[in-house]
Order: sequence, then structure tokens, then C-alpha cells
Amino acid sequence: MSVGKKVNKTALISITVIEVLLIFALLVQTFAVKTSYGKMGILRTVIWQFKDLLFSGSNVAFISVVVNFEIIIVIHTVAKLSERFSYDMTQSVRDEQKAQSKMVEDINSKIGNLVESNNGIIDNIHQLSASSEQVSSSAREVEEHSLKNKTEAEKAKHLLSEVGGLVEEFEKYKNKND
Repeated sequence: MSVGKKVNKTALISITVIEVLLIFALLVQTFAVKTSYGKMGILRTVIWQFKDLLFSGSNVAFISVVVNFEIIIVIHTVAKLSERFSYDMTQSVRDEQKAQSKMVEDINSKIGNLVESNNGIIDNIHQLSASSEQVSSSAREVEEHSLKNKTEAEKAKHLLSEVGGLVEEFEKYKNKND
């Protein structure tokens, strides 16, 4: 057999083996997901165990399969890490949104309580103002009554003084006539 035909045959066998390994990888992935054993570890073990049987001593074909397989492992690992990172970031964003929403609710509640307290203070100020106006009005009335009482007391004093003067005159008159 010529060298060219041997290389083509080896290449064809390598491609076929890669296809078989990919199908096998899917089966192992399903098995590994259902069990705790890592799927990549299973495939590496299988490839190394059957190296001579699968590749008939052809190091080029074996290296090609191993490189392709390692590329698949890296792509799979990156995909899994990307999926996990995406999930973690999404969860982190959701947690942050929940925390911020809770903070906004707390602030709204506190603002509501402040508004309610302010309204109570304003009502009390209005009541105090109304009471102050009533007290001022009552004080003005008391002052007016005091002035009237003073005027009336002065009139009564004057009248008593006149009555006292009349009593003295009556006493004088009575003493004269007696």
C-alpha cells in the first residue's frame, strides 16, 4: 500500500473515530449528568485506554483526536462557566433590585410617617393658635369689664360720697331740728 493511501485511510479512520467519540461524548454527558462522575474524566480515560486499538499506532491521528477532544472540553467548560456566571449575575441583579426595592419601600414608609407627624403638628399649632386667639379675646373682654367695673366703682364711690354728704346734712338738719 502506498503512503498516500495509508494517510487517506488514516485520516478517514480519524474522522470516523472523532464522530464516534462525539456520539460517545453525548452519551457520556447524559450518563455523567445523571451521576456524580465527571463526563470529561470518563472520556479522557476511554481515549487513553483505547489509544493503540483505535489509532493503530498512528500518533498523528491520535494527537488530532486528543486536540479536538481537548478543544471540545474547553468549549464545554467555557459554556458551563458562562452559563453559571450568567445565572450568578442575573441572581445578583435580582437580589440587588429586591434590596433597592425594599429600601425604597422603607423610605416611602418613613416619609409617610413624617407627613403624618407633620400633619399632627400642624393641627396642634392650629389648635394652639385658636386657643391663643380665644385667650386674647377673653383677656380683652376681661380688660373691658375691668374698665367698666372701675368706672362703675368710681360712680359708686361718688354716689356713696354724695350719700355720705346727704347723711351728714341730714344729721345736721336733724340735730338742728331737735
